[in-house]
Amino acid sequence: MTSLTTAKTITHISWSPESGDNTILYLEDRENIIVQSVKGSKKTVAQGFDPVWLGNKNIAFVKDHEIWAVGSDGNNARKLFDKNAGFANTGKGAPLATKDGKKLLVTIRDVQRTQSNWVPDAAYPVRHFYAIGNPDSKEFTPINSWAYGGKAMWFNDGERFAHHEFDATGGAQLHINKIDGEEIGTYRGYLPKLSPDGKRIACVTHAFDAVQVIDVEKGGEDAVQRIELPKDLAGGRFNNPVVWLDDERLLIEAKGVILELFTDKKKSAVRRVKIEVARRGIPTMAISADCKQVAYEGKKDGQSEVIVVDVADWLGKTLPEPKAEEVEE
Repeated sequence: MTSLTTAKTITHISWSPESGDNTILYLEDRENIIVQSVKGSKKTVAQGFDPVWLGNKNIAFVKDHEIWAVGSDGNNARKLFDKNAGFANTGKGAPLATKDGKKLLVTIRDVQRTQSNWVPDAAYPVRHFYAIGNPDSKEFTPINSWAYGGKAMWFNDGERFAHHEFDATGGAQLHINKIDGEEIGTYRGYLPKLSPDGKRIACVTHAFDAVQVIDVEKGGEDAVQRIELPKDLAGGRFNNPVVWLDDERLLIEAKGVILELFTDKKKSAVRRVKIEVARRGIPTMAISADCKQVAYEGKKDGQSEVIVVDVADWLGKTLPEPKAEEVEE
């Protein structure tokens, strides 16, 4: 385990999309966009918010409600999409790039009913939309969908994406869409993550008591496999996604315990280690492209720190199962 740096807050942690590249991107103290090597070299590349990798050599981020980009070396800062892209005077946020950096999924905020016939008369007068942007051509196409609210992920083909949005009941709907907005399927869940083979999505249930694995190609209710969390670790609201180790194994943090889960129904969850992780409304943990390292926001003496750990170190340890009297019914 290695502590790379400390700060008041550290969020938006992500690894370079190139397998084997041990470079981490994160937001420090709510404004400084940092690119750091696991070996220690650290550089502030821009000031902004919501940083994401745009391919392996560039970063996309939000600045003044517009989408900007900068090289991972801090050079070549440029504006990609301003407030008039898609609709006039609308804020842009939460960019998410395909692995090759050729497409950006972007949210458009505060679209007035008068600006779009997509907003039905019975709906609120202001809606949030998705759009697909091309960073090279500057093309920006709003998607005929107002569902918005949570984290998203791209499929490997760059033609489909999944995202969750909070519904009126306080739950979360997981939508799978084509880039033209056509909806392929809808499920319940938070924080979607794509399996290495690109065929399944893992997400956290609304009650935080299980992980759901969705076979996207199969579709329908029969496509959902539910993997229950141990009773003493279930139900505690958390913000970290499940991550895939390979096509059959997953890791998730629940109540400060790292669990190894299996899609094989005959195998039970294994408790690996305890960690102290930050609790925020956004994910604070990420796994490298080669699934060999995890970086997360830890807490130490009132400060946040970027902690990097080899997955093999976690998998080499096992916590004992709690005694029956320690498990609440």
